Amino acid sequence: MNGKRKQLEIKFIGLCFFVGFSHALSAQRRLIPEPVEQSAKSDVFEPNINTTYHINLQGDARNRLVAGLELLPFKVKEAVKPSKQNQITLIADKKLAKSLPAEGYELTVSKNGVVVQSPSERGLFYG
Repeated sequence: MNGKRKQLEIKFIGLCFFVGFSHALSAQRRLIPEPVEQSAKSDVFEPNINTTYHINLQGDARNRLVAGLELLPFKVKEAVKPSKQNQITLIADKKLAKSLPAEGYELTVSKNGVVVQSPSERGLFYG
């Protein structure tokens, strides 16, 4: 009788641990903010060997974003100026702080490229 009770206690503790752990994981998923607005289009951007990037930041902030772009599963080259064709464009614009939080961003994907706009470097990173 004592052995069965011990087994039941172990199973009960395991079940409590599992339920608690599952609850913690679901709580973490809720931390990801939901988009304020979202609209789906049928456009798809397919990067290729001619895809470029343009970032309107300078110094360390720019270097950190370039390092992130280097981690992409495809290679992109830096463009001297913004383009509307085959480009990933990262734009920091403090005027967007009126409509977006500091880490917020606006992501636009079209068949011609990707544009990420944010009031801050952090928003560009998350975008």
